[in-house]
Amino acid sequence: RRRLHCHLLRLALICCACLYLASCDNDGYTIKGSFPGAEDGTVVYMTAADEFFTTIDSAVINNGCFEFNGGYYDRILRMLLVPGKAVGGPVVVEKGVINVKIDKTIERGGTEGNAILQRFMDASEHYEGLVDITSPTYVKSMPLDKNVYDSLVVERDKAAGTLAAFAYLAIENNIDNSLGLFLITKSYKLVDAEKMA
Repeated sequence: RRRLHCHLLRLALICCACLYLASCDNDGYTIKGSFPGAEDGTVVYMTAADEFFTTIDSAVINNGCFEFNGGYYDRILRMLLVPGKAVGGPVVVEKGVINVKIDKTIERGGTEGNAILQRFMDASEHYEGLVDITSPTYVKSMPLDKNVYDSLVVERDKAAGTLAAFAYLAIENNIDNSLGLFLITKSYKLVDAEKMA
């Protein structure tokens, strides 16, 4: 009877150890990327999002796909760069599976931080396009009908309000990490930093 008890205890300890080890595999991040049309052997670099772009990791493209794996980070901004292809952009490294597609730009998703970043980048691109079209330089070079111009200005101002509202919320929820700092830097003209303090 005592021997059976010892075997059951060992079995329980082995099961606990296996469960612990299995749970450790889920504590990291995986970036699953695709770069359609890229040659096999092309290298994608993950760098720090600072002025030095210090290389943190690299992955080799095989059949248009690449992958990064690592330990858990609490929402840290990194850059994915492909030298020689003039392609790169930010990605939020955080727990979970992050999906990235590199083409002329980078599309990212799969985790909350990357969904926020992608939504911000899309809204920012839309707003900046409207700013360009309504700039005096553009209007002089490509005269616009007054009604068309006025409607573009209204759309630009609406896009600015939408972008600012989204930026406030995203920054407020990420003020303690590098995603928040990136959003503040990219939207400084629209977001009042004193309100965020």
